[in-house]
Amino acid sequence: MKILTALKIYFLCDEDETIPLEDWFWMALVGATMIGSILLTVIL
Repeated sequence: MKILTALKIYFLCDEDETIPLEDWFWMALVGATMIGSILLTVIL
């Protein structure tokens, strides 16, 4: 988690053009986590 926090801080402190990329990264991360938990629930 420290690595993710460091990445988030890096992207936020970087140029403004990098912020949308950072938003997509976290949205994809949350989406993958939700899909993974749903799949685990269905399988188990």
